[in-house]
Amino acid sequence: MTKRVDPFANTLKKEKGIEIELFNSAFQSKFTIEGKEYTWQQIIGDLNNDDPIFVYKRDVSTGYVLDEDIEKTLMFKANKQFAEKLTKEGYTVIDLDYGLVSNSKWYNMETQTIFK
Repeated sequence: MTKRVDPFANTLKKEKGIEIELFNSAFQSKFTIEGKEYTWQQIIGDLNNDDPIFVYKRDVSTGYVLDEDIEKTLMFKANKQFAEKLTKEGYTVIDLDYGLVSNSKWYNMETQTIFK
């Protein structure tokens, strides 16, 4: 996201004067997930296994959460809430495409939620 989305968003804001909102720590700080409040740092730490709140199945070599558990992560749930907010509040969403991986559960959730 930092290589594609952030530069594009900065161009929209600086050169076009368009207000933007992104799913990152600059715009999002707290989420209520399943009745409990979490900060951005907590959901990042949970996903990256730096400060895990829950245990997920991970790839042994990369440490990444496996697809079978990705939907259980706080980050995935927070991202889905963000996508639902964009739809509910009528935001204009520009899809920059995920690129190389078209079978991403993450990207598929976003597009199915926003562009349904």
